[in-house]
Amino acid sequence: MSLRLLVIIDGQHKFLDLYQDEPVNLNFSFAEIQDITKKNSGFSQSFKLPGTKNNNQIFNYYYNVPQIPTTYNPNLKYATIITWDGYEILKGNIRMDGVTIDDEEIIYEVTFYNQVGDLSSNIGDKFLIDTNLSHLSHPWN
Repeated sequence: MSLRLLVIIDGQHKFLDLYQDEPVNLNFSFAEIQDITKKNSGFSQSFKLPGTKNNNQIFNYYYNVPQIPTTYNPNLKYATIITWDGYEILKGNIRMDGVTIDDEEIIYEVTFYNQVGDLSSNIGDKFLIDTNLSHLSHPWN
């Protein structure tokens, strides 16, 4: 089994195909625990995915833009779960950085971002008082 990337697209769970010899190096910082405003969430170095039929469908055949009308947005982030031997290791997002064609082999370059950075981005400059808690209203008894 080993390392797998599970992406969630429109409520469907799909595994990305990986190169067996391509490392996925993750960077972590403990500063985010002490100060979430630093946005030091875990992320991976850019790594490569093969242009298999499965990956091409997930990335909407982005490599072939002139030939296939595509609605794929390269700024799109996919909710992703990194698993190892079936155990969930990290949750976050994966974003495609680019695609190359080398000797007719399609290669996607992607980066994984941990969810902690998204938390800080989503909070932004909001105050706790701005939080909508109306869904928690209930009769006291």
